Amino acid sequence: MPTLLLILLSLTPTPTTASPLILTESDARLIPNGRRLMFLDQPFSGVVWRAATEGNGRLVSYHNGLREGLALSWRGDGGIATVRRFAADRKVGTHLGWWPDRRPRFVYHFENGLTHGPQHTYYADGRPATAYHFIQGRETGAQKAWTRKGELVANYVVRNGRRYGLIGAKPCYTTTAVTQNIEEGRTP
Repeated sequence: MPTLLLILLSLTPTPTTASPLILTESDARLIPNGRRLMFLDQPFSGVVWRAATEGNGRLVSYHNGLREGLALSWRGDGGIATVRRFAADRKVGTHLGWWPDRRPRFVYHFENGLTHGPQHTYYADGRPATAYHFIQGRETGAQKAWTRKGELVANYVVRNGRRYGLIGAKPCYTTTAVTQNIEEGRTP
């Protein structure tokens, strides 16, 4: 854990206020004020640390009271759970998450606080759960979602803000019935 803390501190902006560099999340002197985190009536610049009894924890860097730089969370076994990046309290860059066995849990992309680019989530066994595409916070292009068993439950395309395709659709007939109808000269 000390290595992780040193990495985070090296990426944290230099504080411009008299704030201490590292505080625990439970420190009563830290007061949320809208989007800003205040310390002794000044915007906080530094790192906020939260450690739970199970060994889980989180580090979030702040500059001028806003999240800035890395936000990391980890599990009791020491494995990294999430890595996120912020600029002026807005999500930016690639956000990553992992299951306890170190398999990917999600890969999200952000630009100026908006989802931008491919967004993927995965089940704990490694199978894909969703594959969405966004441009400046709006769905665009191919969108897919699967069940835990790998069955496709959503498969649609978004063009000009409109969805074309299927979401949660189930066939109202079986392939056997279709084959039988075709053989008998009937259309399904």
